[in-house]
Order: sequence, then structure tokens, then C-alpha cells
Amino acid sequence: MAKRDRYRDRIKLTQSTAGATRKTKPAIDKVKKKRLGFLDLPGEIRNMIYAYCFEDEVQVNMTPNAHHTLEEKKVQPRTWASAPARYERPKLANDNVSNNQGSNANRTAAVNNSAPLQLTIIDRGTAVLSILAAGNPRPPTHPEPRSIKYKPYRRRHNASPANPSEQPPATKWPTSVGALVLTNRQIHSEALSFFYATPLFTFETTNALLRFLALLPPHKLAYIRKLQIAHTTYGDPVNPRDDMWKARHERAWARAMGETARLLTGLQLLRCRVVANERPLVFGLGVGWAQALTKAWSAACQRTMTPEETRKKGGLEPLRVEIAVQSAWVVKGADMPNGHLRRALVELHRLFAEAVRRRLYGWSEEDAMVEYNLVKFDKYKRLSERYPMP
Repeated sequence: MAKRDRYRDRIKLTQSTAGATRKTKPAIDKVKKKRLGFLDLPGEIRNMIYAYCFEDEVQVNMTPNAHHTLEEKKVQPRTWASAPARYERPKLANDNVSNNQGSNANRTAAVNNSAPLQLTIIDRGTAVLSILAAGNPRPPTHPEPRSIKYKPYRRRHNASPANPSEQPPATKWPTSVGALVLTNRQIHSEALSFFYATPLFTFETTNALLRFLALLPPHKLAYIRKLQIAHTTYGDPVNPRDDMWKARHERAWARAMGETARLLTGLQLLRCRVVANERPLVFGLGVGWAQALTKAWSAACQRTMTPEETRKKGGLEPLRVEIAVQSAWVVKGADMPNGHLRRALVELHRLFAEAVRRRLYGWSEEDAMVEYNLVKFDKYKRLSERYPMP
């Protein structure tokens, strides 16, 4: 009898447990089916992910086929006024050491010699701890930018079904720079500001710059933070009747600068490279291209932030301007009587670019040119008496 009662109690316990399992199983299934997606994350976390995806600098060359201007790689270095946009990678004492080899030796040498250590990130999972050699430049703030060349003329003129070899390569959208903003509408609207703020847009013709400004809507142009412009002056016309073309060239440059300053309201970095073709070359703040720069960008260079904007980070800091003045006098391999004259010309080009930059920030013409005049008429007095100096 007792054995039969124990068997009956065991059956009841099994039935009650099965009933509880049947009742709670739908709730467990609901928990398993509910998955969090990317758009379910808080907006602050999504913004951090967008910033991480677009942290690598990209240089977008909108006029790669422009051959009318002097190539920058053919010009001697040190013609840019102010610090460069990026720093070159320094040479390390043991640059070829792997991730696991030599790290202990480097650490011991650093302790004994008090040498600075440099952590070089190779990829997301590999890093090298090395010692900076003596006299090396400043470590890089970020790696070499990725270069993208936009070639609209090739697509329009050279592509033909009869010549498949002339067809431009198809864009690989999954691995392109803009792959993330093409995911859906919400991600497109959220990541668009990061997409336009990261690249350094480069133009070498005023027509291409004006077409770009007319193509994009104003709210997208306001996201652009970095811009580089190369301008080649018209030079001195041989025929006096050609002065009209020089005036037209200067008006186009002034119009391009005015439109750019009006539409790119969020710009933070402006790099301007001017190739002067005048003969004889005379530097002065009254030239047309310098006056157009001053008129268009002085307000952005001299803007100030209120204490509330500084605290809330809602305002814009003064525009950072970098200018390079280049000419045939500073081309690599140019025929010069001596090396001293070559170094003097490079320094004078840089000092005049610095004078234009100071004029943008509100200096008077006399104060902006004082360093240039001292170097030209004091440091290089004998050279200026013997050779035509700009």
C-alpha cells in the first residue's frame, strides 16, 4: 500500500512539472526571439561607432587629370607656412622588429638609456614597442591618408562599348568609403556628417570647385571640414590685348573663394597652394589672389567663440589656414648659381606665404611683411643685390 502511494505521488509530481514547463516555454521563446540590432543601441554609442568607422583620413582628389598646375612633388620642401596637415612617419631604431621579438630588449634599453619609447600600431591586433632614434621628428598623429581619385571625364568621353578596355572599373560598393551610408535611410542620415567631415577634398581648378559647390545641397556642404585648393596664376600676358583673360582668371578665383566661404560654413582646415607665374616675380600683398583670399576668409579666420559656446562645444574655432607659395624658382633641380641662393628662395617663398596667412588673421600689411622684408634686405642683402629676388 505504501509502495502504491509513493508511485502515485511521483506521477503527480511529474505531471505538475510538465505543466509548469508548458506554461513557461512560450515566455522563454519570446526572450530568445527578441534580438537587439544596431539601431536599438543608444545614439551616443552609435555615434562612437560611426566615428571609429571614419577615423582614417581620406584624401579625395576631385581633379586628378589637371596638368596645368605645378605638381607638388616636383617642388622643394619647406614652402608651406604653418604646420603641415600630417606628419611623416619617423624612422625607429629597430623598425623591423616583430611584435614578439625584441620587446624585452627594447624595454631594458629604454630604462638604461632613458630613451623615449614609441608604440607603433600595425593593425588592430599587432603593435610594436620600439625606441625612437635621436633627432627624429614628431611621431605621426595618424597614418598616411587613403587617396581616392575622381575621374568624371574618363567616364564621359573614353568609355565606349566598342572598347571594353577603356571602360572604367566598376565601383566596389561593399568595400568603398561610402558603404556604411548606403545601408539604409536612418544610418545614412546619422553617418552623413562623419562621411563628409573625414575626407580632405582637393581641387586644382576653380571650375571643378564651383561645380562641386553647385552639385551638393547646402546641408551636406556644411559638414565638410577640410579643403585643399591649388591655384595657378595667369602670369603676365605677352600681348596687352590678353589682359582681359588675366582679369577674367582673377575674377573666377575671387568668385570661387567667395562661394566656398559662403557655403562651407563648418570648414576647419583650408590648405591653399598658389603657383605664381609672373615674370619678374615680385611678392606683395596687393596681388589679386592674396586679396581674394583675404576678402573671403578673413571673417572665418578671425571668428571668436563665446564662453557658452566654448563650454558646450557648440561653436567653431578660428579657421586653420595653411598656405604655400610656389614658382619655378623652387622646383627641384632648377638651375641655380649656388646652393645658398636656392635655400634663400625657398625661405622667401615660405615667408611670403606666412605674410599672407598673417594678413588673414587680422595683421596689418606692414606687420605681416616685416619678417619677409628683414630676411630679404638684411639676411640676404648681398644676394638681393646680385640676383633678382622675389
